[in-house]
Amino acid sequence: MHRRSRCIGERRVRRRQCDHPAQTCPADTLDTEAGGRLTQQEKRNARTAIALTDLSENKHRVSLAARRYLDPHYIVHNAYAADGRDGFVQLVGALVRANPAYTHFIGRVVAQGDYVVLHGLIRLTPQARGTVAIDIFRFNHAGKVVEHWDALQDVVEHTNSGHPQICVTATEPGCR
Repeated sequence: MHRRSRCIGERRVRRRQCDHPAQTCPADTLDTEAGGRLTQQEKRNARTAIALTDLSENKHRVSLAARRYLDPHYIVHNAYAADGRDGFVQLVGALVRANPAYTHFIGRVVAQGDYVVLHGLIRLTPQARGTVAIDIFRFNHAGKVVEHWDALQDVVEHTNSGHPQICVTATEPGCR
């Protein structure tokens, strides 16, 4: 499989590209570059954020994902969700039930300390242009997500800068 690198400030993460651009790569495809600058905790947290997203938003096993990866006292900074595992299950569960083809492709992973940032593309249908998603997760010492922020932006046909909002493949113009 093709590998692509993503710069993470001082840290680098390398993930294998998946066969289908709308998929999230399995959590075991996270590698480090440049001497393994990520700590074990950062690697674990990055894998957990990827696994949470994959299980809940691609495999649509929202309740299982919440039990497995979220702290019971999970805090969310989203205007439409309630705190706790139940709030997560209500919001994400409603999205995937209403949109059976819902997918969340992860293009970039940033890990630093207790925080992981995912930069991805959400599609309600395979034909949809989609929504760029930035998810920020804070982890506790046990590796559970204790806090989450997100920011969403619709994908437009053309940006004023000419640069893509998200890279689904490394061969797209403006992507590396």
